[in-house]
Amino acid sequence: MRQKLGDSLPRFTPEEKELMRQNSWDFLGLNHYTSRLISHVSNMEAESDFYNAQEMERAVEWENGEPIGERAASDWLYVVPWGIRKTLNYISQKYNQPPIYITENGMDDEDDGSASIHDMLDDKLRVAYFKSYLANVS
Repeated sequence: MRQKLGDSLPRFTPEEKELMRQNSWDFLGLNHYTSRLISHVSNMEAESDFYNAQEMERAVEWENGEPIGERAASDWLYVVPWGIRKTLNYISQKYNQPPIYITENGMDDEDDGSASIHDMLDDKLRVAYFKSYLANVS
């Protein structure tokens, strides 16, 4: 990582390193909206140095071309409830079951301004999103 990012990475004292090894944090706050399928790709042109340094490709389709989930209004946000379950399980197993608080989660929906207040409140898509994500959290 130092070869790729150099001084962009923080430097820790030996004492700070030891604190991190001891799980000295109180909880983990997780912002989770969507998931991607990731594969290694070196020397690719990415939209930013942040993504370029990671040498990875983010995909939203399975090998057969089927989307990994329904797309929300934003082009980057797909409804992938199993992604939050896998993320929570990974964190729990890797870091000795810390307390995890989901600090952000949700989806956006198209708003063309023509929907009535009743239609906006009868938000079946968002209800399905939260039901599926909460089922995977439990």
